[in-house]
Amino acid sequence: MARRREPRKGAPEIVFPELRAAIDSLLAAPGYDALARLLAACRAGALIADVTGSTGVDDARVRTIASTDGRRVLPLFTSMARLRQALPPQQRPIARGAVMPGREALAFVVSADCAAVQFDPGPESLVVLREFVEAALGEQDPDADALAAIARS
Repeated sequence: MARRREPRKGAPEIVFPELRAAIDSLLAAPGYDALARLLAACRAGALIADVTGSTGVDDARVRTIASTDGRRVLPLFTSMARLRQALPPQQRPIARGAVMPGREALAFVVSADCAAVQFDPGPESLVVLREFVEAALGEQDPDADALAAIARS
């Protein structure tokens, strides 16, 4: 029987402050320049995907959520604390996150057929549409002009 793994007392919290700062910057001053900086930060850094309910590495499944119109959305997190905060209280003690390179985490928007990524679901959340996320999966970081062109199309 698999044992539930509790966080070790005194273990450092997993947190990616650079990504949270990029999200906060975009929330404070929306625009394609800020979105380009966020996507570049994601590509250069790491994110946490919710795999709560998976029993091991071999069966780890990234969880998605449903939008108000029923489309799938991929929640990604900048810290384990934010992941736990997004779960119902009874699930918080068993929260599991998979830390992965940001580009790999963003790619789940395609493989899981999601309409968007929601960063840090909760009161300080940010939703980025799939079209913009796909631009970040290319060879180069998308710039503000490229993102504006996507928005116009």
